[in-house]
Amino acid sequence: MTRPPSIHQHNFDRVADIYDATRGFTPAVEAEIGDNLAAILRRHGTHPSVIEVGVGTGRIAVPLAVRGIRVTGLDISVQMLQKLRSKRRDIDVLLAEASRPPFKPASFDAAIFVHILHLVPDPHAALRATIGCLRQRAILLNCHHTAGKLVADRAGERLTEIIREVTGSNARVQGRHYRADTVFNEVMDQCGATFETAAIAHWSETTTARSEVAKLANRTHSNTWAIPDDVLPEILRRFAPEAEAIYGGLDAPAEAPVSFSVTVATLPA
Repeated sequence: MTRPPSIHQHNFDRVADIYDATRGFTPAVEAEIGDNLAAILRRHGTHPSVIEVGVGTGRIAVPLAVRGIRVTGLDISVQMLQKLRSKRRDIDVLLAEASRPPFKPASFDAAIFVHILHLVPDPHAALRATIGCLRQRAILLNCHHTAGKLVADRAGERLTEIIREVTGSNARVQGRHYRADTVFNEVMDQCGATFETAAIAHWSETTTARSEVAKLANRTHSNTWAIPDDVLPEILRRFAPEAEAIYGGLDAPAEAPVSFSVTVATLPA
């Protein structure tokens, strides 16, 4: 059997062309997130300097730049950064790892992490390296989605079971978002930071069994990249009819409420 790649080797070059279509926000949601994040960041003045770790195609950096926030982004994906530069040229970007940001101490007023800490090999190292680039009383924003329980959760749980049955292991890593959020809070607590969490945007998402099967077949989401190529067809063969049954039809829509939450940590003086 083909040995699966490490789940930590998350270079998003492979999905750069479809990233915005599969992870992007509607204009209304983007505006709500942009307005609220900009308001949080302006606690450090009208023009705070911000680093976004794992900036990707700029789905957060671009709306912030539109609102006058000066953002510098780093990422390990050349293709994702090229997509960002095609949108705006006034966002500085660097090809760099999260645990080795190429910046001098006290370079920024704030740092943003959006769905990235669960992907890096060592979130502790990434956080501490970022803190080293920040000024006193700087803020760190850890952002993530929270979706209400819905049909897709049951389908995802069954997919994990099928993968385990076919491969003998859980190649589709679960729970890393939760562990990464816990790491963030632990490191902030160790640094003596104060932090608070709030939901700053709300919307709903609709999915179908057909779209979920297609995402698996196309390896749209990073938690499928560790599935060995030689067993993916068998997993698809088994998952497709079960997903159809769970959803009540291939094209039966399932809707769920989603919120965008941010934990804001303020470093001590």
